Amino acid sequence: MRSRLHLAAACVLVALGGCSGPSNNTSAPPAGPVVEPPISGNVPSAKITRSSMLENFDAAGLLRATEPGWHAARNPTYPQWVQIEFDEPRMMHQVSLLPQDTYAVRGPKQVDVEGSEDGRTWKDVVSILDACAGGENTWRVFPASNPMMVRQLRLTIHSNCGDPDFLTLRGVKVE
Repeated sequence: MRSRLHLAAACVLVALGGCSGPSNNTSAPPAGPVVEPPISGNVPSAKITRSSMLENFDAAGLLRATEPGWHAARNPTYPQWVQIEFDEPRMMHQVSLLPQDTYAVRGPKQVDVEGSEDGRTWKDVVSILDACAGGENTWRVFPASNPMMVRQLRLTIHSNCGDPDFLTLRGVKVE
């Protein structure tokens, strides 16, 4: 009886941990939130620059969706921007944005995406009026109005999804 009380007390302590008695399952839980769809293994090499940065939250990991991602300077003034210069030109049919895990309210809302083959002449690829719709840990996909070959890509962010203090972005995919 006493061991059942201990098991019951342990179950109460872990509440939603799924206490159904002893288990032989020794597999570890996933290392972080699951992102759907996952980042591809074919991440292009690129140099990434940004308009501002909070502490050490640089934009360098955006193509790999590295958590926690890029943070603009606190209390950002708009517009903010991120520019990606790929090592090799690539065809762009769509751009996908991934907000910071559990902080979608910090993500970009209104974004103009421009592409360039030479870094001097820029063409509109897509204007995103509201990138806020979508669940946590999900990519927001925006088809290009004008699919094109790009060597450089610039995202000009005019507003975020409501947080007055932070603008963050975890990932960018160019497909």
